[in-house]
Amino acid sequence: MKRISFWLMTLALCGLPAHAREKIEGAWELSCITPVDSIENADPGGVINSKWIFDGNGRLQMLQPDQTTAGPDDVATYSIHDGQVELVFQDGSRRYLRNLQFPNRGTMRLPRESGGYSQFRRIASATTLLEPRSLQRVVEGEIKPGHECDDDTRYDKRDYASLPLHDRLQGTWEVVMYRNLSPRGVPPYGYSNDINVFDANSLIVHSTANGTDKKFSYVLREGVIYIGDMVMTPSFNQWSQLILTNDGGGQIYLKRLSRDTGKPYPKLALKVVWIGTEPDSQEKDSKS
Repeated sequence: MKRISFWLMTLALCGLPAHAREKIEGAWELSCITPVDSIENADPGGVINSKWIFDGNGRLQMLQPDQTTAGPDDVATYSIHDGQVELVFQDGSRRYLRNLQFPNRGTMRLPRESGGYSQFRRIASATTLLEPRSLQRVVEGEIKPGHECDDDTRYDKRDYASLPLHDRLQGTWEVVMYRNLSPRGVPPYGYSNDINVFDANSLIVHSTANGTDKKFSYVLREGVIYIGDMVMTPSFNQWSQLILTNDGGGQIYLKRLSRDTGKPYPKLALKVVWIGTEPDSQEKDSKS
């Protein structure tokens, strides 16, 4: 998951207290990052609520929230000296974490070069499974100190697993992340948390970024959604997120906002959602 390793480059370089060794050890979830004031200042790949595991023996793993195994690009050694945490990755590259703050035993904060901070919460272990969330919000205007992590989005958390698939699909959903996409074709500012509305036979995609709607007819046949030449297989994870998988393996994850399908749609804060990309063919060839 090279997206997480690359994101480390945006962390600020300041000074770490010597007693942080004991505090940093253990498992953490990246739970919040300070919003940016414009989409141009956001990471186009988004930021996910990854798990950071400092094992106490100099090894760091960075895991996707719903997974328990790190890829080779997301394992590093770490050492604490001269008031900083030094990370060394498999390719020999180095990153430095400084000015770590611990407001309480269960919270860790890292300053960001662009201003603001990234906040972590302590979790039980690397095997703790977490619902995937995209964290990069775009908020115009001033945010009151202490409210940087506020997100008042309301979701429908009721269990609809007993409904037939056609009925379970219907409703208003928010895109929360993408997985297994080719990096080619990703827009320069990434993908936003668009609203997808499934009714009995049509899908409306409402852009959170500009408010426009696109309508498509669909057919659900033998557990597969057909939209013109596009084929998607729906499934649900343990958090009842809807996962739409295309025939190339690319996935869209959506979270239910409501069973309603009419306007007005819920008003959402703009987010740049996380994109889990796969190396393109040229990158794979260069490594082979």
